[in-house]
Amino acid sequence: MQLVFDPVTALNLLLCIIIVAICSISYLRLRSTTPLFIGAAFFLFGISHAATLAGYRTDFEEQLLIVRGLGYISVCIGIALVLQEIIQRKHTEEELRAERTGLEHHVKERTAQLNASNQKLIASEALLRESEAKYRTLVDRAQEAIIIVQDGRFIFANRRMGEILGIPEGDLIGREFSEFIWPEDRELVMRNYQKRIAGEDATAAYDFRIVGVGGENRWVFLSVALIMWNGRPATLSLVTDITRRKASEQALRESEEKYRTLAENAPVGILICNKTGQITFVNTRMLEMLGSPGKEQTLQINLLTYPPLVTLGLSGILDRCLKTRTPAADIGMEYESHWGKKVFYRGHIVPFSLDKPDGGALLILDDLTERRRTESALELANAKLNLLSGITRHDINNQLLALRSYLALAKDLAADAKQVALLERADNAADAISWQIDFTKNYQEIGAQAPKWQEVSTIIDDAVHQLRPPEVAITNATGGYEIFADPLIGKVFYNLMENSLRHGVRVSQMAFSAEVRADRLVIRYADNGVGIAADDKPHIFEKGFGRHTGLGLFLSEEILSITGITITENGEPGRGVLFDITVPAGSFRASPAGNEGSKP
Repeated sequence: MQLVFDPVTALNLLLCIIIVAICSISYLRLRSTTPLFIGAAFFLFGISHAATLAGYRTDFEEQLLIVRGLGYISVCIGIALVLQEIIQRKHTEEELRAERTGLEHHVKERTAQLNASNQKLIASEALLRESEAKYRTLVDRAQEAIIIVQDGRFIFANRRMGEILGIPEGDLIGREFSEFIWPEDRELVMRNYQKRIAGEDATAAYDFRIVGVGGENRWVFLSVALIMWNGRPATLSLVTDITRRKASEQALRESEEKYRTLAENAPVGILICNKTGQITFVNTRMLEMLGSPGKEQTLQINLLTYPPLVTLGLSGILDRCLKTRTPAADIGMEYESHWGKKVFYRGHIVPFSLDKPDGGALLILDDLTERRRTESALELANAKLNLLSGITRHDINNQLLALRSYLALAKDLAADAKQVALLERADNAADAISWQIDFTKNYQEIGAQAPKWQEVSTIIDDAVHQLRPPEVAITNATGGYEIFADPLIGKVFYNLMENSLRHGVRVSQMAFSAEVRADRLVIRYADNGVGIAADDKPHIFEKGFGRHTGLGLFLSEEILSITGITITENGEPGRGVLFDITVPAGSFRASPAGNEGSKP
């Protein structure tokens, strides 16, 4: 053996040793057969290089070729394994990549789902907070008190409960509920509370009194329900302050009692019927007027169907009042009741509350039987007095006519001037007696008939027709009003126009007008004559004042005063008269016919 030093071979041997070491370490770490085969191949190459350096290359040429062939085979196997591992690694990487892609997609989807779920959770929490805020606001600002009671103590109370009791709601928590119940009502309320907690039947809503600050009691209405609170039974209650309602109910009861007492003891008859005409109330005076034996018998009568009332016409009037919802006043009738009592009534019908089930009509009836008898007696006495007065005036006038005839003959026969003067005085006295008799006749007619509603323009037109003034333009613009006055009021307008013709000197125009001032109606009469002297104005309505009989304006004022109507003269001397006739409120109304009066 002869050593042969070849630097290349020595370097190759060193490389083979390094590669074998690296492959050994790789195998130990990776446990892969690839470094093992490569390491084995370079180990065989290393043996070949070592044998060459040792000088055995010639002697062991064939063996070394086999060794190198085995080395190449190991290399090929290693390369194949490397390729296989590369292919497997690529395949694995592709699988991993695919899995990674799928995992990333899944992660994205899951992340999106989690984000969506998180958003929903956030929205739900926001809604929950908003809902909680709403219900808290609703409970805190509710006009009804809301309380929860458990084990007989407050565990919740809203602001309104504190206001009712006059105590901050926070101070109520933990305090005994019974502490705030009026002593007389405490047993009832706590008994219902215990029954409800025990699951027994109990009143769900009722009224009772509570005690507030300072011992003041207030009425409340309690509506209660059983609930579970923290796993244990409790009561949820709505509490309404009804103190004002209770006071109103008490006042209403007292008012009803007062008016019932008034109706029962009224001096006039009072009936109340429902919308079908059935009597529902009758007072004591009405029973007396009907001669009824009692209320039960009277309450059986139906005012719309009872035959005598239908025949009398009262049923029809009542039916119209109910249908038109308008009252009827001053209904006069003579009626014989079911129990045989004959009475003359004056009645009023007033419908009420027809939109409600208990609506109907109120009938107020006054017994005018005695009054009618008295009026009849007075009318008869007045007629007899008028007849006596008429006969007496007729007889006196006849005697006056004879007296004046004798006086006229005496004046013709008298030769002495003194005798003639005395006869003239006697004749003047006869004229005065005749004037007084005429005055009694005219004055007797004033107030003889009852006042009535009369249309102003029609009355004036009638007076103009009676007077027939020549060459005078008369305007009647009284605007279609009716006044409540004595039937002789036509003479007032007649006297005004007649005085204008007698004393106005140059009258060619007369005018009537009417206007409402405040709550009064003013009827004005004016002419274009000489008017009334200022000195005469205070006396024109006095009896006997004037250049004729002096009765016209005096009687006019008397006729008007019967119904409270006044007359004044407000003209300017030299520019014509101006009379204002003032009708008070309630004594005038618009004419249904709307007659505007005649024009010139």
